[in-house]
Amino acid sequence: MRGLQWTERASADLVKLLAYYADIDRDLGPAMRRRVVAAQRPLLDRPGIGSPTGRRGTRKWRVRGTPFLLFYRISSDGTLQVVNVRHAAQNWRAE
Repeated sequence: MRGLQWTERASADLVKLLAYYADIDRDLGPAMRRRVVAAQRPLLDRPGIGSPTGRRGTRKWRVRGTPFLLFYRISSDGTLQVVNVRHAAQNWRAE
């Protein structure tokens, strides 16, 4: 794997989700952010472990200890690109 890249959209998704949880409990947002960062390592080590989504080349990975799903793909140069972050309860299939 050549590395990890977050799209602007994925970064914006994560900021919104973390802000929502930080409003509930100021320690919750940072704790969830740490879990998202930790979840990237297994994806970089074994990018095929995420479940296929039905969208060509896109997979999803559940971030342990959070309700978040990372949607990612492997770019033509071998970079793992996180393209979206969604709450698991969202209807992400409709997008």
